[in-house]
Amino acid sequence: MSKLKQYGLIGVVAILGILVGRYILTPKSTVQTKEVIKYVEVFKEKKEEKKNVKTVIKETVKKDGTKETVTEITDNSTSNTQTNKDTKLDSEKSKVVKTGSGLTLSLLAVKDIPNPSKPLAYGAVISVPIIGNLNATGMVTTEKQVGIGLGITF
Repeated sequence: MSKLKQYGLIGVVAILGILVGRYILTPKSTVQTKEVIKYVEVFKEKKEEKKNVKTVIKETVKKDGTKETVTEITDNSTSNTQTNKDTKLDSEKSKVVKTGSGLTLSLLAVKDIPNPSKPLAYGAVISVPIIGNLNATGMVTTEKQVGIGLGITF
């Protein structure tokens, strides 16, 4: 197989892979909405007092010399209390849109270092998320080699 045909084949496979990934394997987007509602209650009290106390002391002396004292206390004080209760509502919304399936498709070129005269081998690697950050990886090369692996995303 000539080099031009080999590069053309790799280019066609790469373009087909990009098109398949873009239009056929379009991932679903996940929307997470988080709403925080806070109620704040404020109490205000205003007290107003007006003191109006009147004291009258009446002292009378009788003819026999005895004193009689009469004390009158009149209280006309007023007290006024105003209480205000205020409730404030504080609402905060946040929306997180997560797109992507986490699927990774890669192309690679492999050179055999102990035998540099051998031509390049080409391959494809696919990585699929399993649970959380744990990924399963598979690889295929033109030298008829197959590999599997396990990876973690940081």
